[in-house]
Amino acid sequence: MLSRLRRLAPKTLKADLSAGLTTALVAIPDGIASAILAGLNPIHGLYALMIGTPIAAMQAARPVPPV
Repeated sequence: MLSRLRRLAPKTLKADLSAGLTTALVAIPDGIASAILAGLNPIHGLYALMIGTPIAAMQAARPVPPV
């Protein structure tokens, strides 16, 4: 993964950081609201984001084998 980061162009890196920030700005209130609706402490929604988001990102980065 580090070798992939070294090959990123500055233009691509800027776009990726912008996309990550935008996603975080949407996901954080959503995680808090979901926890409140479930009757949990809002911090549990943030914990779920901190655990689930990196796992989902790693799964999405893998190529899908052809069927």
